[in-house]
Amino acid sequence: MKYVIEKDGSAVSPVSVWTPGLAKKCELPGVAHAPNVPFGLKDGSVLRCVVTVHDDDKLPYQTTLDTPGSVSDEVWIISRCSIDIPVERAKMQAFAKIKVKRDEILEGEFDWSLDKVTYQIQGGDINLTKIERSRDLLIETVKRGVSADNAVIAWRTADNSWTPALTSSQLNDMTFSKGQQILSCWARYRELEGVILSDEIDSVTKLRSLDLDTGWPESGQLKP
Repeated sequence: MKYVIEKDGSAVSPVSVWTPGLAKKCELPGVAHAPNVPFGLKDGSVLRCVVTVHDDDKLPYQTTLDTPGSVSDEVWIISRCSIDIPVERAKMQAFAKIKVKRDEILEGEFDWSLDKVTYQIQGGDINLTKIERSRDLLIETVKRGVSADNAVIAWRTADNSWTPALTSSQLNDMTFSKGQQILSCWARYRELEGVILSDEIDSVTKLRSLDLDTGWPESGQLKP
């Protein structure tokens, strides 16, 4: 529980839990627990418990603001309301959100289909490099005389299962699928960046109306 010392309708101490400092202000030095409240003090002030009332739900791009407080039914009531932050600050928050989404897609898994079966493949630069090197190795293997039927490799999927044995052409198609996802991701990011930073979005209300969560590629398919 939190407390405040009130006098003549105004708070004369910071809102605080019961502390040695507050006990001293209440002329109760060394007392470990708060007295029953309201608790009158010699100078006419009163120790009261504090109740914070939330007026509304906090929306995106808002911060909370507490009123100074007032006495109601012997309790010090603080009303907490939500207010919009400055629009430029809100734009930076929106910009940060789409950057996170962009990076999740660029480094994340992607869908790749073969013979009507869809596999989830690990993305990211390191894994794509591994796919490309394996593809190049299979191509070189064939150049050195190995039968194309034997120049194949199964690929570990994101759920730790395996694809069938793949040819260099199929591995190339796998990287191409991720490439489609990357191109579409950057296109959506650039689109949203332009809208967020435009002069048309001149209020937090307009910014809040933007849908920043949809329109992103999720399965390696190029957005039309």
